Amino acid sequence: MNPNRLAALYSDPARERRLGVRFALGAVVLAALAALAVVGMVAGGFRLGLVPVVLVCGVGALMFALLAVNNLILARQTGEDLLTLAVEKDGIVGPGQVRADWDEITGVELRTHGRARRADAGHTPREVVVRVRDHGGLLARTDPDQHHLLDREPDGSGKMATGLGAATDPEVSALVDVLRAELARRAIPFDEGRPTPSGARA
Repeated sequence: MNPNRLAALYSDPARERRLGVRFALGAVVLAALAALAVVGMVAGGFRLGLVPVVLVCGVGALMFALLAVNNLILARQTGEDLLTLAVEKDGIVGPGQVRADWDEITGVELRTHGRARRADAGHTPREVVVRVRDHGGLLARTDPDQHHLLDREPDGSGKMATGLGAATDPEVSALVDVLRAELARRAIPFDEGRPTPSGARA
């Protein structure tokens, strides 16, 4: 138990495995639909109307396959490798142990993507975006394998966006309560209602 840790979210291997299997099944179904459309084009002559079906199903199958691989990889991890996000006395820790100290954090956003909920656990797609003053400074303290987690802004600042995965609403709520309190203590802005492309708000 880390005495410095105030709250944390971890991936659940069993839950990630279930999601991985579902994504894999989705990929198989979409690939089969694309294949049937191709067969129809070959057997019945080229029909322009089937081209969008092939493209949409093909791209969808690829996306579902990538999601399946990602979830199945998560299901094989153990210990701190399962960490999604942690609030600690010294700052915020994301995947890959990327750590942003409180004195370099300029703001945090909680984004909610749409209103879809998964039937298995009251799940709402969310992500936390941590903004830091100096992208280069944080990058220099981060393992090169995790550099892809950090985005540079035009003004030289940086951000770390962390999807909360398959965490349930109660799990997210418990973490956010602690995060909100720690940010308020340090007068760091916390945006809990940023609109997403779907038009939903947190």
